[in-house]
Amino acid sequence: MPVLPLQVIVTGELENEAHVWIRALTDKMEEAVMKRLIAESGNICNEHEKKMVESISEVTLNANIRLIQKMRGDAGMGEVMMKLRK
Repeated sequence: MPVLPLQVIVTGELENEAHVWIRALTDKMEEAVMKRLIAESGNICNEHEKKMVESISEVTLNANIRLIQKMRGDAGMGEVMMKLRK
């Protein structure tokens, strides 16, 4: 029987600052992590990295609809989040 390599990452135990992109892959994202993700996404210049950010953002936004709806009410967050969806 073939062996399938597997790695388990407990995202809740990762530091926000160093692992924001990995921590984004959850359906239980905290608002602080989402804000950090949005801030970090604005710093991406490389085209390959932009595509990666788009993929992660799509998964993250779809998995955290309630958080997104709550944050849309925050001043300025709606516009920033719409940029992430593009």
